[in-house]
Amino acid sequence: MAKIDHLTGPASTARQVLAAHFLRHRPCIIEIGSGNNPISNYLAHDPEVVYLVDPKLGAASASTATRSSSPKIVHLREKYQASQISPAGPFAVVILGLSLKGLGLTADINDHLRKLLSDADTVVVEFAKNHERAVFQYDYICSIRGESPAVEIDLKLHDKDVLHAGFSERKFIVFDHKMLAMSH
Repeated sequence: MAKIDHLTGPASTARQVLAAHFLRHRPCIIEIGSGNNPISNYLAHDPEVVYLVDPKLGAASASTATRSSSPKIVHLREKYQASQISPAGPFAVVILGLSLKGLGLTADINDHLRKLLSDADTVVVEFAKNHERAVFQYDYICSIRGESPAVEIDLKLHDKDVLHAGFSERKFIVFDHKMLAMSH
């Protein structure tokens, strides 16, 4: 199994920069699987709260934001299946490097995550196009959303580590019903 270090190179950070652009108007952001390179390091706006959900979160994942008002960042060092985040208002879910794994007998995408993905105003998903589990989960997320993506970008990352891992060809997707409505 390839280590996730292959997604920390200079070209790989383009994923976070793109995601931050599409999250710029969301007051609440939930990032699942942020690792040590969280979306909070790339946000150009100040959301009310950013939830970083990853059992592997370390001290290095702390936001390096230097703005005068920084968002409240909540580190949840747990599998997303164990979290019970319930945003009260508009929110976004971001999953960069989609490849969710179950927790014991819990499904890869449990009822709570299914509800978050369904109810979110914006969902940003990025994954390796040749990763079978990720492709299956992406198709499932599409069925949960019940809408076409507002944005779909094919990426090819030329970082040495991602090329070596075999996951350089990637897909970046944004679901946002308001963005779709504005384009019609």
